[in-house]
Amino acid sequence: RIWIPLVMPALLAAWILAFTASARDLTSVIFIYSRNSQVLSTVSWSYWQRGYLEVGFVYGVVQALLVAVFFAILTLIGRRVGRVTCISV
Repeated sequence: RIWIPLVMPALLAAWILAFTASARDLTSVIFIYSRNSQVLSTVSWSYWQRGYLEVGFVYGVVQALLVAVFFAILTLIGRRVGRVTCISV
């Protein structure tokens, strides 16, 4: 009962940090890429390689917005719990 409230902010911050680092990491995504499963960062990369820079940039902006929305939701959850006042990455 005591240690869960103490550990919750650290777990939330670590999970947010791991999510943002993995969302922008293209190298690890290349290993799981196949024709049947396309990840947003590899789709953006393939458009960029083919010369469709605008489409690739749009996919990059969409990915950044998804990460920002997810980060904002987790920050609100942390504030509602009352244990996390500010999370900075």
